[in-house]
Amino acid sequence: MLRLQSLGDAMTDIVLTHGTVVTMNERREIVRDGAIAIDDNRISAVGKTTDVKASHRADIELDCRGKLVIPGLIDCHVHLAQALIRGCADDLSLVPWLRERVHPMQGAYSPNDGELTTKLCWLESSKSGTTCFVESRLH
Repeated sequence: MLRLQSLGDAMTDIVLTHGTVVTMNERREIVRDGAIAIDDNRISAVGKTTDVKASHRADIELDCRGKLVIPGLIDCHVHLAQALIRGCADDLSLVPWLRERVHPMQGAYSPNDGELTTKLCWLESSKSGTTCFVESRLH
């Protein structure tokens, strides 16, 4: 059973409505026509859209009809420095790719390049639903 916290007449920051919601509760329920209320960057309610909307008035309501609403993803292996050089040597096998392209290119980065590649990787990750990642550096 999903728990629904009632806030009475209090305003909720965001309510995601009418989505297929994948929960992280003990039973790993999937709620069709589900909704999620978010207050101060924290999930305050998960349940059927009608139930959540009845107990939460939102500043922003996003219709997620036809969308899957999932928890944030975790990428356990990312190389921030490679975002700027992605695709530069797709025709090479691993060792030549590292020796001839990746290491020389990354070695030539300025501090500004390092900042830009980090920001690019972070933006790409967050756009695809990744909320946490681990920088793997060099092997």
